[in-house]
Amino acid sequence: MDLAAAREAGVSAVRAACAVTEHVRAEIAAADQQTKGDKSPVTVGDFAAQAILVTMLSRTFPGVPVVAEESADKLRREAGADLRDRVVRAVRSCAGLGQLSADDILDAIDVGAASPPTGSDSHRYFWCIDPIDGTKGFLRNEQYAVCLGLVHLAPDNRGTAVLGILGCPNLPLAPVAAALSAPEHERGAVLHAVLDGGAVAESLADPARRCPVRVQQGEGEGSGLCCVESVEAAHTDQATNLQLCTRVGITEPPVRMDSQCKYTAVAWGAASLYLRMADYSQNIWDHAAGAAIVAEAGGCVTDAHGVPLDFGAGRQLSRNACSLVASCDLDGHLHAKTIHAIVSLAADRSPPATATAAGGDGWAGFAVERLSTGDEAAVLGAAAVLELSSFEFEFPTAATAAPAAPPPAKRRRTPQSWQRRISSSAAGVRSYLPSSAVLAERRVTHTHGPGTAAQRARSAFWVLWDRRSGWDAVVGTIAVHPGKGQADHAAGGPDDPACAVLARFSLSPAVRGKGLGQRLYEVAEEFCRADTAGYDKIWLETSRRQVAARKLYIRNGYVYTAAASR
Repeated sequence: MDLAAAREAGVSAVRAACAVTEHVRAEIAAADQQTKGDKSPVTVGDFAAQAILVTMLSRTFPGVPVVAEESADKLRREAGADLRDRVVRAVRSCAGLGQLSADDILDAIDVGAASPPTGSDSHRYFWCIDPIDGTKGFLRNEQYAVCLGLVHLAPDNRGTAVLGILGCPNLPLAPVAAALSAPEHERGAVLHAVLDGGAVAESLADPARRCPVRVQQGEGEGSGLCCVESVEAAHTDQATNLQLCTRVGITEPPVRMDSQCKYTAVAWGAASLYLRMADYSQNIWDHAAGAAIVAEAGGCVTDAHGVPLDFGAGRQLSRNACSLVASCDLDGHLHAKTIHAIVSLAADRSPPATATAAGGDGWAGFAVERLSTGDEAAVLGAAAVLELSSFEFEFPTAATAAPAAPPPAKRRRTPQSWQRRISSSAAGVRSYLPSSAVLAERRVTHTHGPGTAAQRARSAFWVLWDRRSGWDAVVGTIAVHPGKGQADHAAGGPDDPACAVLARFSLSPAVRGKGLGQRLYEVAEEFCRADTAGYDKIWLETSRRQVAARKLYIRNGYVYTAAASR
């Protein structure tokens, strides 16, 4: 699909829809107090905008599926005749659509009621529409947006928003007024972005006035930082937002806005952070356009676990956590800090863990031991008796240095890659997102070869022994080795000898919940921090299904790196 052509067609359609919604909103402003309480005008705007968007896009890109918020069911009923007539008049007022019949308009609205295409469908792209996002803002003559996204489905059916367009008729242009040669008080903007093509803001009144959009971040902790959140308390936990802002050093009171205009605030630097802490699954049309714009402006959008949004799981973001975070992530620090704050706040709110056996100490009766290279093969053989299906990394069953055979198909998982910067000193640990080229090419193996003497000196393997029963049993393992770096090193991971690859991180289900996984991790990180190791970052990969493991990584400062995921 030609994304440049899609961008051009989409911007034209969004502008046309904005003209109609503004006409409908003007009718509300001109009405009396009784009419202001009637939501039928905004319903007219919803239906009319969706019909306009679908009709105009289908003329340029026929056959591309559409997923949208509205359906025409109520308009087809006898009781909806008056509403239907108003919608038809509104659509026909749009240039080039005056000849549409009522049936044409209703059919166009119903196109969006379909479910997104799946892996079995021939279509790998679909449009995602929210005709009026921010209904109450629309009624208050405040912020609302006409939202259009284009989602691409990868072979594994993960969906990425590759194009985002937001028409924001009431949005102040003050943050970009100088770049647009617009007066400070002017309102109305269209923001749009396409994958690898950057983000752009245009004046709604004059499309010739445009400027690039880039996130901005204040200098120093708390300096110039502010948070944007929903006006409606039902859309986000505002009390939690305030606590998270305090933990990441934001001291300014939050700015509250309706609709996906909050994403524009992050994209062009009016806000540093957008928090949506919710307990319900998010609709894809509520985030596709805004997430694409923030990403192309240089920011970052993930769920509360640090996982990028996946728009390929249906009409909701069902593969993501309910809470979302968008940030002006110029260097990755603010986003990582926020994710860490979410995890730590949840941990603080959780009841304390109950004391375990053996004196109430979860570590009592366990010992961590670093093994020599000669002992490693024997331990791998012993560890193979554990429940491999529950491990982050599966072990070879044979005591050999050769790579293991691929696991059975039923055990295959979608790995995710995570990375963290480290420092040789105890202070200054920080997370970052590498550039997309860093980990674009890599392969995964279950073992690493003997390598050079220098590589072996920078590698380590630890096992966790359970000695409570008077006999030694391997219940956990973790290993560290350098990134490939040299041609004779067979390990997977980034091609960077300064990067420590964390591997074979496993814990028996029988001993989980005692803090032993954290202890194993700390042993490995201490090794990586040593000046003699020569590492400045750690990389690992895990499975989407390993929720507890992902929380451990986030708690220790890791950030998901989408470029390394497959």
